[in-house]
Amino acid sequence: MIKKLKILHIIGGGEFGGAEQHILSLMEEFKKRDFITPYVVTFYEAEFSKKLNELGIEVIVIKDLNRFDFHHLYKELITIFRRIQPDIVHTHGVRANFFGRLAAKTAKVPLILTTVHSFLKHDYPKQISWALAALMNKSTQGITHHYVAISNAIKNDLILSGISKSKVSVIYNGIYVENYSPSEELITKGNHLRKEWDLPDHAFVIGTTARLVPVKGLNYLIEGLSISLKKDNALYLVIIGDGPEKEELIKLSKQLGIEKHIRFVGFRKDVPACLSAIDLYINTSISEGQSISLLEAMAAEKPAIVTAVGGMKEMVKDKDTGILIPSQSVEAVANAIQQVKSDLQLQEQLKTNAKKFVDEQLSVKIMAQNLIQLYQQLVEGSLRK
Repeated sequence: MIKKLKILHIIGGGEFGGAEQHILSLMEEFKKRDFITPYVVTFYEAEFSKKLNELGIEVIVIKDLNRFDFHHLYKELITIFRRIQPDIVHTHGVRANFFGRLAAKTAKVPLILTTVHSFLKHDYPKQISWALAALMNKSTQGITHHYVAISNAIKNDLILSGISKSKVSVIYNGIYVENYSPSEELITKGNHLRKEWDLPDHAFVIGTTARLVPVKGLNYLIEGLSISLKKDNALYLVIIGDGPEKEELIKLSKQLGIEKHIRFVGFRKDVPACLSAIDLYINTSISEGQSISLLEAMAAEKPAIVTAVGGMKEMVKDKDTGILIPSQSVEAVANAIQQVKSDLQLQEQLKTNAKKFVDEQLSVKIMAQNLIQLYQQLVEGSLRK
């Protein structure tokens, strides 16, 4: 008989990035199962908490929280844990990890899990911020009973940091593949967006979805496009997302004289339609745990070019499900764009194989099943804590 479980996830929730999307998908799947009662604690009233509410998930926002009021956050979490009495507290992100672990231990929560979504050293460009984040993680590392890594690359990084191999399970992120699969409706929306973005009829549109931060390597993408445009003036780039590096990237495009070939369209809620509007997906990240935007592009049947870093090497088999290129190489970006654009047979091969891969291995249903199985094993004691 399957034991009914109360699972409480905790995350900052001020942004709506990959980790938030991951939790939202999980909550949607958990709601379909009678033996899981899910809760989410966040530190911000934002897009993420709004979507959880719309889904009917009990979300607890710790309001009026001063960023440096650590005692208040710690006490609030203890109160929440004691009221709900979860079987498992599952943490995401440095701040949630640190305070969630400490509070869960104090409240005597039976099991504490942490999902690691990215490489810590690349999340904090400033040395002092990285040092503080690393200290917060390290100091509470021993409290965590088990870790979930979203790729083997992250698992290996955790083991190098001193975490026992037996305490780390790899569970890949999944997506609702059917939401991105080409349809007449999505094609119509995509064509409308091409007009909205003032793209010429003859344009070959390259697209990327990313937070505009240094680790995403978007400067290499823009510089690579600049080289490609010298050979092919039909190329256009659509950058979907927002972030602190936006003005610098706009400045770079102007310095290179290619601003007319780039569209910064900001954060979008209609990502499936945006993907329908492009001809080629590209991800030039310097570091990546596992890219959800890559999975979305593969499900949308778009040929993909990605840097051979982190979990992307596990998602893409070169010249089969995508094209792998070295990180931080402007020339590699330019060459790969030309290679894919000029080879229609290669485009079709990449689309077909990528779609098959996400269909069979990277659905939300598979992700949720794997995580629920891990929860059950830990609760039953069949997997070492």
